[in-house]
Amino acid sequence: MKKPLNNLNRLNIYPIHHADILNGRILKIKHTSTISHGMLIRCGMQKGKEKATYSQLSGILPINTWIDLRTPEEYEPQFNSHIPTSIQYINYPIRFKPPKNNQTRIVTESDYINLYFTMSHVAWDIAYKIKNLLKTGNVMLHCSLGKDRTGLVTAAILHQLQFSTLEIAHDFALSARFLRRQYQLIENKANINGVPKHLQARRYELSKGTIIPILHEWTKIISCGGNTYDQ
Repeated sequence: MKKPLNNLNRLNIYPIHHADILNGRILKIKHTSTISHGMLIRCGMQKGKEKATYSQLSGILPINTWIDLRTPEEYEPQFNSHIPTSIQYINYPIRFKPPKNNQTRIVTESDYINLYFTMSHVAWDIAYKIKNLLKTGNVMLHCSLGKDRTGLVTAAILHQLQFSTLEIAHDFALSARFLRRQYQLIENKANINGVPKHLQARRYELSKGTIIPILHEWTKIISCGGNTYDQ
């Protein structure tokens, strides 16, 4: 783990550099409340590489809860049998459906804003659960590539912890930059390790502006005094 990438007062982002850990970084939350929070480890985890990825991450930081956002077709049956009983494993699947014809045309930012809106309800509810789990220790959060679903849920967590739009958008934009640096790694390993084709789509059009409309939508929930979309 190296020095933080930014100088924001309440959010430090530490990159994790390892071949089996896609888009890995640790978010150290310096919250202004009296509540102590664990660290959020967010990354991508490819099919068949779960054990190697977990071994590397647990060597960097103790993991109390493992949150998996992947759907069943994205992992092998019983892949989590190696997890120590002291770690709580929870699967909160979010099905990712990329924009139509994403392999044959340039995907625009508006395509992904619309896509994120379709996932924003479930992401918000999952984030609320993870926010409470962070009070009990460190949480590892991941999907397959560690950008779209993981990025959306992370943004919701930070929003619920009252981080500013600037801080959240900055963190979100870093995710796309990290993954862009791993372009060749993902292209080669995704094919070898069975990542579904639709999850291999190149999505580097994302920026700070992609997440801001979603943050505005979530702000409406907070202004109404609710924790979930059902309320």
